Amino acid sequence: MGKNKNLKNHFLITTPQLNDSVFDKGIIYLCEHNNDGAMGIMLNKPIPNIETILSKFDLKNISPKPNIYLGGPVDVNKGFVIHENDYEINGTLEVSKKVSLTSNLKIVSDILKGNGPNKFRFALGYSGWGPGQLEEELKQGNWLILPADQSLIFSTPSNVMWDTACQKLGINLNDFAGQAGIS
Repeated sequence: MGKNKNLKNHFLITTPQLNDSVFDKGIIYLCEHNNDGAMGIMLNKPIPNIETILSKFDLKNISPKPNIYLGGPVDVNKGFVIHENDYEINGTLEVSKKVSLTSNLKIVSDILKGNGPNKFRFALGYSGWGPGQLEEELKQGNWLILPADQSLIFSTPSNVMWDTACQKLGINLNDFAGQAGIS
């Protein structure tokens, strides 16, 4: 078996095979990928009714109100912030030269005080894969891979993110929608 490509700092873009799952038209930013598995944050699924969540994380007074995204189905009560590398505290994971992930909730009070990162996305939960699981799902064609792009993370509205990523790949996945194509 060949050496596995490390997909840290890449996007996983769902294919129509996952239409019936929580990942439908999802984009996941992979923050960790090694022999123990993979971990990422879905970027483009805003959670509805965020007022209750904002108060839970003491974000009631934040303005403008940030969107909070469903990072994935694992540990949905845990907050994660994907942000530019202009900020670091205990528990910040540098994913690339430009992007980090922080789960230490001190980042929330720093954002409120104006000492936090300039650009960030707040997510609840994460997407996780055990050893070899992601590689298997890639073989099955569940995901397409795109090198990460900061403007897609921080500057692209979530409702067009999936289409924008598909355009970057040069394909229109909507052409495949509804067709299983397995013979």
